Amino acid sequence: GGEGVTDTPLVLNEKEFGLEFVPNSDVQKVYIMAYAENLEGRSFGHLEEFEISIEQNSAETSFLGDLTDAIPVEGALGWWESSWMGYYSAETYPWIYHFNLGWIFVSNQSVAGLWLYRPRLGWFWTNSSQYPYLYLVQRNQWIYLNKSIAKTTIYDFEEDEWFEPDTPIKISSNLIQVSKGEVYGYGDYYRWEPVVLEARVKNNFNFAGWSGDLSSMDQIIELVALRNLNIDASFIAIPSDNMDATEVIRQARSILNKMDHLNKTEKEKSLAELLIFGKSSSSGLSIINEQ
Repeated sequence: GGEGVTDTPLVLNEKEFGLEFVPNSDVQKVYIMAYAENLEGRSFGHLEEFEISIEQNSAETSFLGDLTDAIPVEGALGWWESSWMGYYSAETYPWIYHFNLGWIFVSNQSVAGLWLYRPRLGWFWTNSSQYPYLYLVQRNQWIYLNKSIAKTTIYDFEEDEWFEPDTPIKISSNLIQVSKGEVYGYGDYYRWEPVVLEARVKNNFNFAGWSGDLSSMDQIIELVALRNLNIDASFIAIPSDNMDATEVIRQARSILNKMDHLNKTEKEKSLAELLIFGKSSSSGLSIINEQ
């Protein structure tokens, strides 16, 4: 733990240290508070206060504090180069176009660093000592920016992987059974966005679980978008007078075969439970009309 902003990059895999961004009603001030966290709770450090300058004369003089080293790029009108932050265009300040980050909003500058906002990353903080490490406020974690690629590419330490925040994440299905039920929530998301999938059955069918990249018997499931997922919803027919036992067994086996979390013995037990009781405690399947 510690107080204020340290001079070395911090990787918060265990969330042992963090920053807290708390804007107050006075839009000209920003506060940063460091804290240490363990099993006994949080211990907060001193509150650091920084002033936001709202008077800017021009794009050329808008960057103060850590970017006093920036110099115009010869032959590239409106572009500047900082020894630590690299290339950016400040013609539309406080929105600037950064070579690696794309469009970012500059909220505050001080000797302690920069508060910046970027769509699909939210608010983040950095300075000349930490960069290209970026502290994400909403996620309470550090990420790492790849400075060698123009398309924004980030390293997520918690997931131990690179990702592109502007590349959509697809939550989809290969199995569409509109005659048996409908699923809401499939589509494109961006990293860390919440995903809610809901399966709704039609008459004479029961929900029979999710399979593919995720297994669950809950009709509504919630997850966080991190990577492309293929998640299928299954529906099982409720036996009718014109459905013989062979068809009941066939559809039950088809669904049970998708349940990778069950072994062969458990699947056979579940099938027997369905035929005897109409419900299976082993798999959660039911062929009883419960509507």
